[in-house]
Amino acid sequence: MTENLEQSEQTELIDINEWQVLKYDNDFEIRYDDEDDDEQPWRIRRIRDKFEPSIILDNNYYRSHIKEKHVFIHRLVALQYITNPNPLKYNEVDHKNRNSKDNHINNLRCKKKGGALFVSVTDVDNKRRRIYLNKFKKIRDLD
Repeated sequence: MTENLEQSEQTELIDINEWQVLKYDNDFEIRYDDEDDDEQPWRIRRIRDKFEPSIILDNNYYRSHIKEKHVFIHRLVALQYITNPNPLKYNEVDHKNRNSKDNHINNLRCKKKGGALFVSVTDVDNKRRRIYLNKFKKIRDLD
């Protein structure tokens, strides 16, 4: 079973219809544009020259390019508008209604990744080992 944060605890009161400097890259801005009948209401633009990179549908997820990197719109929206109190624990973005095209804030939540977090290390016998985050915390007394 995956753990999720409840939406009511996540969002701050921000006017999403106004351009906001993008937390992912502060050379860009993001805003919600509900005036278009477009299925994808988010707009991104470069601050310097107001250039708006295209947003395309790729494998049922909307994505764009920022400085030659593929970025998924749902991840940008979550990073921008949803408070994640524990990024190590809740490290993925989930669509509540299972519709990956619906990137409205009230449809997104931070989710615990299905797999366990670990680091891969080489021990004194030159064997590769995995140290899982929970065990590492106990060893280092970080709990």
